Amino acid sequence: MNALILRISPMLVGISTYFLFEWQWRVPLAYPWALLAATGLYVVLVLRMVWPRSDRWVMLWNALPMVCFLLAATVCAVMLEESFWRHALSVFTGLTSYMALELLFLHLFHSSRYPVNGLTHLQLGLIPLTNALLAWGLVGVRVFAKAIAPPAWSVPVVFACVNALAFAVTSHPDASPYARRIWIVFAAFSGFSIGLLLLFLPLAMPAQAFIAALLIALPLRLRRYGFRPALGLSTALLEGGLALIAFLAVLLLSRWA
Repeated sequence: MNALILRISPMLVGISTYFLFEWQWRVPLAYPWALLAATGLYVVLVLRMVWPRSDRWVMLWNALPMVCFLLAATVCAVMLEESFWRHALSVFTGLTSYMALELLFLHLFHSSRYPVNGLTHLQLGLIPLTNALLAWGLVGVRVFAKAIAPPAWSVPVVFACVNALAFAVTSHPDASPYARRIWIVFAAFSGFSIGLLLLFLPLAMPAQAFIAALLIALPLRLRRYGFRPALGLSTALLEGGLALIAFLAVLLLSRWA
């Protein structure tokens, strides 16, 4: 029975996360406890899965990007007023929680079905999304709710800390300790710069979120070029060109405040 409960727990936590976010929209005074409960469910199940293992601390360290994502979603929820974005966040956090826990379960208990580097790929994908949610929430509060807004300096500091942590957790296994430190420092600098930029860009919140995700995705992708299998120059030019077009399109086509 315990094995069956553990097997279906990722799905149960994903569903619970969705309904906790939906409950938040219906009971605004439940903020932030309903959303923190969703993060708590994820942490509790991760602890249940990894605690009997000798490498529990490594596994807990690897779970931090998902925790940061859920906390960023909690911050972002303050600024969501349209029904579409609210339901989209509920669905996305529920699905992401389920995927992260399901991959962890397969990695620990059913390795023959575990997709190669599945958790790593998910963690990498969460980094731009976490930045987007932080941009929407932190910058939005600074603009629209100044009475409860954190000080301006806290925005770039939060971006720097979150991205330094994310780059540390997702360091390439073949990277030397020196290279890892360099990328962590560069991630902190990139995050700090993104936070500063967002404070001064008078764009709508979706545009701010897109720019935050795009600008942190660039160093994240650039780090990949230092390891094998090597990517060609044509790939680099294509990806760089598409990123530049996307960045300029957002700046030129978005409504400026």
